[in-house]
Amino acid sequence: GMTTVVVGEDNNMQVIVDSTSEVYRMLSMELYRKQGLVTSVLESTDDDILGIESENRKGGDSLEQTSEGGLDTARKCYRAWPRSSEESCVDDELILYVMKLGETQQQQQQ
Repeated sequence: GMTTVVVGEDNNMQVIVDSTSEVYRMLSMELYRKQGLVTSVLESTDDDILGIESENRKGGDSLEQTSEGGLDTARKCYRAWPRSSEESCVDDELILYVMKLGETQQQQQQ
């Protein structure tokens, strides 16, 4: 987490701007990460994730083999999706810190 000694109002505003920018960067990275997860699931399924057989592949075991790859990828995505996962770019403490800074700033202006 971040700890900051607030000396004056200018310093406080700079802390708010810097912290908010960091949260924006972090959330942008998280969005990019999750877009990649979604893309990997969609590309791995070949429309078979739900076990729906495509018209041009009505035959033996090919459906099971391709579906399994899609399901495996979907399972990996499911594990990697939450903000609590190791892959996540989100620092919940930083978000709470910035929200508190905003609340404090709002109270000071009233």
